[in-house]
Amino acid sequence: YRRLTYETRATWTKEEDQRLLSLVEQHGDDAWKTIAPQFEGNAIYVGRSHKQLKDHYLNYLKPDLLRSEWTIEETCSWSD
Repeated sequence: YRRLTYETRATWTKEEDQRLLSLVEQHGDDAWKTIAPQFEGNAIYVGRSHKQLKDHYLNYLKPDLLRSEWTIEETCSWSD
């Protein structure tokens, strides 16, 4: 198998997202070194490190992730 490099990095599939969400539901969002070997257990998912799994979950899949635009109040409080 060939490890994916920065230039050849594969996009995340819906199947990978569902697999990751399922494993996080089972183990929690702080067990990445436990989740990674189980995620990698399927040949389809080769090439994702525990750090990539964590980053993808926290930045794209986490249920309480806010994706709305900042309010004027939030913008002003940040710049003060």
